[in-house]
Amino acid sequence: MDGVADWIGTGTKYFNTTIMSETEFGSQGVRGKFAWIMDTLQQKQLEIPIAKIGLYNRISTPSATLSYIIYTGPRDYFILKNYGRQLDKLVDLGWWWLSPITKGLLWLFKFLFKIIGNWGIVIIIFSILMKVVFLPIAHKQLYSMRKMKEIQPQVRSIQERLRDKPQQSQMEIMKLYKKHGVSPMSSCLPLVIQMPVFFALYRALAGGFLFRAQSFLWVKDLSQGDPYLVWPIIMSVTMFIQQKISVTDPKQKAMVYIMPLIFFFFFYRLPAGLVIYWTMFNILSIAHMLWVESQWQGLPGLSTTEPIGK
Repeated sequence: MDGVADWIGTGTKYFNTTIMSETEFGSQGVRGKFAWIMDTLQQKQLEIPIAKIGLYNRISTPSATLSYIIYTGPRDYFILKNYGRQLDKLVDLGWWWLSPITKGLLWLFKFLFKIIGNWGIVIIIFSILMKVVFLPIAHKQLYSMRKMKEIQPQVRSIQERLRDKPQQSQMEIMKLYKKHGVSPMSSCLPLVIQMPVFFALYRALAGGFLFRAQSFLWVKDLSQGDPYLVWPIIMSVTMFIQQKISVTDPKQKAMVYIMPLIFFFFFYRLPAGLVIYWTMFNILSIAHMLWVESQWQGLPGLSTTEPIGK
């Protein structure tokens, strides 16, 4: 393939070999060759392919000296970025809109690791920081859920009274929600908002060299799944407790048992570091929910429809 070329490389998930012209965009193309290894003793082709790739330079004189830079090492974002020439793009940081978030997380992780020195604890500290960041939204959501619980008798009364008129029943219920300043979708908001962080953390853990072969407790590699499934089980239990506390609608009781199972089968093959993050976030959310519940029940003269946050 002809055209101005800067570098070419090949690699695996965590390592890469790259060859670059000493001068930027100093080559005129890329050449590749594919062949099969031959068994010289039995004169037969083996099922082992060889791919050869390299930079192409046109030489107009009988002799010339060409200089190249060869990098063979980890596919580490910070190392590759020091080489310039956009070599850091060899690291998959996610979609274009997700890439800046992933880069920010990698910088934060590296900073925390210099202070703490253990990647597992770094992830736990990161979970706490994220909980603090999302705390105002989560706090508002929990009070909305608590108010939803208080008005459930009124909701059931409307449903019984207008059981033969479903559209009118729904309109009356929405008016009730509006009157008390609650939204049935409020419980989904914190989850939706933190999903970009979740995806960015997945890219940082699954594709980043930083977490490769880094152990924490019984997990030997935070970039791989927990071989004993302990963290996915703990995560599912915390989700069950969270659902048990938050779900008040009798029609949604089945979700208390279904959601933890769904998340277990979704998480058990994901990087252990990601499962630790989600588990810690769940634990912190449970503590927050219990605190809000105690505040709601503990203040004297509290209205059943007026939140204490006002």
